[in-house]
Amino acid sequence: MPVTVEQLKTTLGQKGWQPHHIDRAMAMIQDAPNVKSDALRLLDILVYWGALGLAVLGNFVLSIALIPVLLVFSDIPLLFGLGLLAVAFGFIMDVVLREIEHLRRAHRIVPELFIPALALINLYIITRFTNTIAPLMGLPTSHDPWLASIMYVTGFVLPHFLLKWLKK
Repeated sequence: MPVTVEQLKTTLGQKGWQPHHIDRAMAMIQDAPNVKSDALRLLDILVYWGALGLAVLGNFVLSIALIPVLLVFSDIPLLFGLGLLAVAFGFIMDVVLREIEHLRRAHRIVPELFIPALALINLYIITRFTNTIAPLMGLPTSHDPWLASIMYVTGFVLPHFLLKWLKK
């Protein structure tokens, strides 16, 4: 849990810091983001957007890898497996995005909405694709693309909201 400025001042005072030293330390902490070099700010931006790009690419690769699963499993086992896989992948993505969150001061609206929306679209397209090729392969498998997509996205965003709720 983040420490407030007042809590930090109190803790430093209890440890024997002089008030002028505490004030100087607080000023340094507040000025730290402004003191970053242009190269370091650029690196922060590249790392942030690179991680978002990897999240999008990871969702795309995962949806491609699900083609054999969609062809083989029936509805209930498929939805259960999709949910478990989505929760695992969503947890990994949430941890990565939380770790790099400090690089950007802006709210995480892009990852919170954009990545799940892309996951929904990807899985919908892949499910429709497998429904098209299943009869050509002699397989009776046919799944509702909306149900599969919504199950995946629900599982994908569940860790984010669960961790956010537990944090409060």
